[in-house]
Amino acid sequence: MDLVGYVQVRPANVTVEARNEALNVSWDWGDINIATDTTLAGVQLFCQRDTDTQVFPIGSYAPAYLSAATLCPARATAQTTGGSFSDLHPRYLCSGLIPATATSYRITGLQNGIPYGVGVAAVDKYGNIGVISDVVYNLPNAAMGGPDSATFSNGCSFDVRGRRERSETVVSLWLAILALAFVRRRF
Repeated sequence: MDLVGYVQVRPANVTVEARNEALNVSWDWGDINIATDTTLAGVQLFCQRDTDTQVFPIGSYAPAYLSAATLCPARATAQTTGGSFSDLHPRYLCSGLIPATATSYRITGLQNGIPYGVGVAAVDKYGNIGVISDVVYNLPNAAMGGPDSATFSNGCSFDVRGRRERSETVVSLWLAILALAFVRRRF
């Protein structure tokens, strides 16, 4: 086993954009060429509400890394490196393992108007985890679009909710026409 307890690379340039009941998290790898790096398995996102409150129930996301808190939670002493999420405890996880080639992730199920801090950590193929990136805070906001909106790579937005309402209107119109035709046939 090659568990050494840490990964030397760290995601860089982390940004967190507000969305309705969600945050869009983006990062890059700085000078690291992910296409040729064969040691990284991916990243996991950590988040906290306010300054130190877990966001999701324990077990919502499984750690893809090994630490004292995951190997022996009842006897683990805190691994502190001085900073948010320094104990790498799985209670702060906000994602499963995201492939190393990905550079963004959307955290959903959040409460609008509450500050959330998000950090990103690299995980190697042996289960080692790196230092968490700088923690970035933002507040989900209803005015920023949400789960019923999608943004495509060309920058265009599509409001699924509006499309569904238009579809329901068309269906209702057709049902009304069919009902009218049925009534006219009976008389």
